[in-house]
Amino acid sequence: MKGFMRTTAAGLCLGAGTISLVGCTQYRAHVDPCWPERYNFETSQVVKTTFDQQAANGHVLDQTIWNWDFERDEKGNPTDKLTVGAQERIKYIVRRRPVPDGRVYLQTANDLPPNVDLGMFPAKRQEIDTARIAAVQKTLAAYMAGRSTPVAWEVAVHDPAPVGLPATVVGGGNVNVTGSYQRLSTNFQGVLGTVTGFQVGSGGGGAGGGGSVGGGSASQQGQGQGQGQGSGAQQQGAGAPPNQ
Repeated sequence: MKGFMRTTAAGLCLGAGTISLVGCTQYRAHVDPCWPERYNFETSQVVKTTFDQQAANGHVLDQTIWNWDFERDEKGNPTDKLTVGAQERIKYIVRRRPVPDGRVYLQTANDLPPNVDLGMFPAKRQEIDTARIAAVQKTLAAYMAGRSTPVAWEVAVHDPAPVGLPATVVGGGNVNVTGSYQRLSTNFQGVLGTVTGFQVGSGGGGAGGGGSVGGGSASQQGQGQGQGQGSGAQQQGAGAPPNQ
């Protein structure tokens, strides 16, 4: 009998352990034990990837020398001479911390005069781009002279669209824009109230203003001095000691 009880108890314990292991295995097969950490990481990576791409695009535009950074000759034709603003922009690029980015971008010459023959347009644009690359390289080398950290500068030509917002939209004009955007530019506009003349009543109005609401309103414009005097007199009479 004792042997039967001992065997039965051991079998029950072994069966319970087996059931518990099988149940845990089945539970992990039907649910994600890493929830919500796995999905939080994935969503954060999506946000970071989008932000990194936007930051990279902004950095490229920040390193770009544009068409308007070059002067024009007497006839209005584009040249390779940098403006004063472009020279300051190159100084800003050279001084970037902790180290300058050696890749500078140049907008391709889209500022050719409209009378240029289309057959000569590619060759003329490439000619101006080449001259402007040399001018940018020369300016970069001049500003980097004497610095302890040498930089191998590279000027890459690209054709980005200038980033900006039309002033008519900022000003709240009625402009039909293709697509959708939040029209918050016209929500908080109104007319500022004008301040009219302000006069302080004399006599009882002033005294009443110190003690009662009625007297105070008498000091404002549009209230009669008689009303202010009456309110002031009532206030003064109420505060006087009775006759003995």
